[in-house]
Amino acid sequence: GTQMGNIVWLSNLIKSFGMLDFARDRYATLTGNLAKWDYTKSKYENIASIGPGWGWMPGTAFDPARDYSEDLQSVPAHNVQAVQEAMTFVHKWCQKKEKKSNEGEEQDEEEKEVPIDWRTAYDMRPWTAFPERG
Repeated sequence: GTQMGNIVWLSNLIKSFGMLDFARDRYATLTGNLAKWDYTKSKYENIASIGPGWGWMPGTAFDPARDYSEDLQSVPAHNVQAVQEAMTFVHKWCQKKEKKSNEGEEQDEEEKEVPIDWRTAYDMRPWTAFPERG
């Protein structure tokens, strides 16, 4: 279920073009799919149970607790480490904070300082939409 190709692509977008917000939006769908994924079911049973959203953004997010060695068998040996690093990188920067189950508060996670190259530089819309006007 893990969409490795898409996750590596998101890593490239962040590192090359600073498209962090774009990557976060795409990764959120994969995270939602992962929350619905049941490892006791087959791939086809999972896809059927996830519903119509699967066709729009198929695959699941990276799960640090899982072993991906079997999934990486077809990746050329000289690229395996790069793929693993890309998946870890995207998960680090795009995974939303989880809520504590008891208190409903966000976990204590160090705030990551977003590099200036990845921040939105300016708004390129020709005019501000009516609801967003001050």
